[in-house]
Amino acid sequence: MEQPIHKVRIASLCHGYFWALTEKFDFESSVAGRAVYNEISRRKSKGFWVEGVHVPAPTPSQVGTPGEARPHPNWDLSALETEEILPFDDRSSMVECIITSYEDTDLSPPTSPTASPSRNLNGPILSSNAGAESSPDKLSELPPEFRAQMLADWSRDSALAAITAAGKSESLNGSKTGTTGTTQNRLTINTAGAAL
Repeated sequence: MEQPIHKVRIASLCHGYFWALTEKFDFESSVAGRAVYNEISRRKSKGFWVEGVHVPAPTPSQVGTPGEARPHPNWDLSALETEEILPFDDRSSMVECIITSYEDTDLSPPTSPTASPSRNLNGPILSSNAGAESSPDKLSELPPEFRAQMLADWSRDSALAAITAAGKSESLNGSKTGTTGTTQNRLTINTAGAAL
């Protein structure tokens, strides 16, 4: 990306994604959440922010017609060249916030609607040991692979390679049940011991 305007657009997109993460996983008041908001505020105050990047997302009518060019923002290109666009570099803190939010959400009991007036709630509905889970900590813990994937370094090339590999495995293994074999362009249906 040679032109500063492209750097601003990509930086806005990245921080917009981080903004969505802070909202979704409710860590606005954490160090990572405040860093994201502070940088967005700084960029907005200097006019180096893409207006369409917002949480919650704009409605389709606000986005515009696909393929129709929008007017270019009135950015001072000389100021863009001298202004520093600060990257977000506290990924580990953000990942920990996401994991904590995930675990807290998983541990909190689901909200239930108020009891209907016709229900008799005088006696216990379930026995005290009914529904006991063997290991609630294990169920609420995020698998270590997810943490590792969120913390892993990535590049454009590695992302494209992963997408390509996933596409190949799906095309090789993704046939639907009952259509695993064809003969002379006819559908073969597997039933209990016989092929139709």
